[in-house]
Amino acid sequence: MSVDFFIRKPPVRRRIRRLYLPPDVTPRRDPLVPVLSENPRLIGTAFDYALRFYIKRHNDKARDKEWIAEKGVRRIEDLIKSGGCLHKQCGTVVGQSGNMVAMAMTDRDPNKTLREVKTLLKQSRYQYLEYLSTGIASRDLMQACYSLAKLDRFYRAFQPLVPEDLYEIDEKAIDELLALLRVVDLDLFSAKRRCFLNPVLRAGHIVYGADADLLIDDRLIEIKVSRSRKPGLRDWDQLFAYYCLYQIGGVEGLNRRTRIQRLGIYNARYAQYFEMVLIPEQMDYGKSFAEWLVKRISSKTLK
Repeated sequence: MSVDFFIRKPPVRRRIRRLYLPPDVTPRRDPLVPVLSENPRLIGTAFDYALRFYIKRHNDKARDKEWIAEKGVRRIEDLIKSGGCLHKQCGTVVGQSGNMVAMAMTDRDPNKTLREVKTLLKQSRYQYLEYLSTGIASRDLMQACYSLAKLDRFYRAFQPLVPEDLYEIDEKAIDELLALLRVVDLDLFSAKRRCFLNPVLRAGHIVYGADADLLIDDRLIEIKVSRSRKPGLRDWDQLFAYYCLYQIGGVEGLNRRTRIQRLGIYNARYAQYFEMVLIPEQMDYGKSFAEWLVKRISSKTLK
């Protein structure tokens, strides 16, 4: 089960909200970037990639790792090996591997699908490397981010489907991503000591989806592309759940003695950053909450 699944449970939500009080920051009145595309959730994931690429280009301390989209392509390959591939037009279950269900193909060659998504991934990586070299955030780069977001969602979905529009270009989405990137204040994401892009929490063996957006110095940061003027309680729930998992397992590639002392949410549509500084009582409670949550996840009881 995912982190998001567990924090929606009332017992978890009640306990985690004892831990924090959202910062009292006046939000901007109007968004700097309006909604243009028809799929705002996909825009959110695509902008995660775009912003991480932007930070990597301008921050020599930034450390990246394997993209979730790359794991998505591997998952497609695993599904094919187990008997098929997922498409919206399919409907016959022909095999199962762990939590991955392989479905029979009706009008597409699964190996052709695999070749296409591998090509798409290769093209996206080319655009990424080109951007690191030139610093030009082109429309092709934004299209690459949008394509990566689709592959990313394939990996994260509990019952994934290869989207029918995987190879289509959404010009409004490209416009929106470019606009979101133009209003970023790079100073918000500068690092003095460390910068991890899409850091993975070691406690991820307990739940999947345990990867945050950014870890910069002592700040754990989530990126939101929301219509709301300020982060909601669910956004803070998610961030504190990540922090609690960090308390018991740490972050891959990060010394366990390193302490996270601040939590932040960047609202990209308003180009506004919200942050709270953790006090010792919150840190102590975070660890005890994490232990409580892990125990109940292991026993599959959240009462």
